[in-house]
This record gives sequence, structure tokens and C-alpha cells, in this order.
Amino acid sequence: MTVNELINLLRKVLVAPEVIGVTIVVILCISVVNYVVYYRKKVPVPKAKKKKAEAVTAEAEPGEEEGASARASKRGKKDSPPPDDEEESGK
Repeated sequence: MTVNELINLLRKVLVAPEVIGVTIVVILCISVVNYVVYYRKKVPVPKAKKKKAEAVTAEAEPGEEEGASARASKRGKKDSPPPDDEEESGK
């Protein structure tokens, strides 16, 4: 086989549709594998928390200070804790 015949054979092989198709498929497979290997998830950026408005407490006028018992009596509630369940059951 001469060099001239070898070049003609290589030209026919490289231009064949089967060789071109297989070459494209191999390149695409290598690209997908490369993408999967080097894939990095994007780190989610935490959203900035909104600042809550601070509750503004109105200062009581001198002489009008009320404790918890005075406020409870205005609502009609007693300042005593709720009864225990054991006393109600009678056992």
C-alpha cells in the first residue's frame, strides 16, 4: 500500500457519515459527563430580614400607674391562679 492509497482511504473514512455521527455523539457525551463532574450548586443568598418596628410604650402619667392586679380588676378578673385539676376531681 502506497502513501497515496493510504491518504485516499483516510479521506473516505473521515468523511463517512457514520464516523461524523459517532464523533458528534462522543463529543456530546464527554461534554455532559464533564458538566456533571464539575457542577457546583449555587449557594442560596439569604434574604435580608426586615426589621420589626419596635413597640412604642407610652409612659404613664405620674399618679396613674397601674399594676397587673389593678388592670385585672378593671377587666373583672381575680388576681388568683387557676384551681388545680386534682381539687376539682375530688380524688
